[in-house]
Amino acid sequence: MSVDKDQQLNLKDLISQLRLARDWLSRSLGQCQAIGLKQNYTADEFGHFESLSSRFGRAGDLLVQRVYRSIDRVEFAEPGTLLDALNRAEKRGLIDSKEQIREIKDLRNVIVHEYMPSGVIPIFEALFEKSAVLLDLIDRTIKYSEKLKL
Repeated sequence: MSVDKDQQLNLKDLISQLRLARDWLSRSLGQCQAIGLKQNYTADEFGHFESLSSRFGRAGDLLVQRVYRSIDRVEFAEPGTLLDALNRAEKRGLIDSKEQIREIKDLRNVIVHEYMPSGVIPIFEALFEKSAVLLDLIDRTIKYSEKLKL
């Protein structure tokens, strides 16, 4: 099997994972939007937001760290830094700007490093906004991958 065939199979697998991540993220987002933003949450409601937070982080990492780089390899782009991969993603129309990804990564980092429940509550509004952006970027990437005929 040639290297590019291996890369195509890897990207195909990553796109399958990305579809699943999108579906779970979308499901969690819908559950949390139904709960809404408020000052106090029940344990079950808070659990739904915790699920949304972790699914947001995993989906963002999968997209940025693995899928964009895999697309580069399939299209024979020179490996480089994350910034290089994001520049190419922007040229492909997969993202509007590197700033979008920075905001998603920043929110993910805030989520990962926040330990107190009271500190997480202000993050929920940003999660609604950035989850919608992330879902759009995922959909654009899946659509782009379909053109590659994996």
